[in-house]
Amino acid sequence: MQKSIFFIIVALVFSALGFGFARYCPIGARLGPASAKASTVAPADAQANSNLISQLQSIRAQLELYKLQHNDNYPDFHKYGWKQLTYKTNNKGQISDQTKEVASALYGPYFLSPPTNPLTKSSEVLVVPSIAENFNFPGSYGFVFAEDTSKFFALTADGKLFDDSSR
Repeated sequence: MQKSIFFIIVALVFSALGFGFARYCPIGARLGPASAKASTVAPADAQANSNLISQLQSIRAQLELYKLQHNDNYPDFHKYGWKQLTYKTNNKGQISDQTKEVASALYGPYFLSPPTNPLTKSSEVLVVPSIAENFNFPGSYGFVFAEDTSKFFALTADGKLFDDSSR
């Protein structure tokens, strides 16, 4: 029970601060600019990448909070898209709507509107069984959710996975 409370508090703090505190934490300070890779990214692209990294951190934190509150289940992006994260739900993930409120809807909404990937200008989530080594899916999607690992990724404009691990 204490572990659950800890994760809820951490998720709420992360979402409230928007992960801006990472610049000031001891681990972030050690890794900081010294470990950053040299890049020739245009300023507008750098800003879009920075925004997407922050957005991914926030989305992942909210997904973990959803999972914690919904019996270790992630939202069903394939069936509902962002609805389970933009409406109130009960612990089974049943969605309330504006005309008929589910009486036991205690959780959410986690987002006021579906997040949009600034690189693809899309909020659509592609659900895949697993991520192949050279994953590439050009199209109208902004994000990818891998069912086997429950990992959430963003896509680049050319359909490749956005690499936020080295930034």
